[in-house]
Amino acid sequence: MIEDYTLHYLSNQLDGVPGSIGRPSPLPPTCFAIKKTDAETRNMIPTDTLSIYAYAPSEYEAAQLNERIKEAMQAMASQDAICNVA
Repeated sequence: MIEDYTLHYLSNQLDGVPGSIGRPSPLPPTCFAIKKTDAETRNMIPTDTLSIYAYAPSEYEAAQLNERIKEAMQAMASQDAICNVA
């Protein structure tokens, strides 16, 4: 499942920032959550769309975490299990 792979990958890349599939309860002060929003298969190639939410004590800190997540997601495209991140 791509959500599990992404959770494990981001957890390793974000230096201990906790993450979950779906909104965690209770919500830690700083964390991220992954939600699959779409999935389809074309020409035998599966494509999933994920939304990743960044939570932090302030909007600024959430924006900083979001930038770290975006950088990690771009780097994830080089992983053998992933062929493209857009």
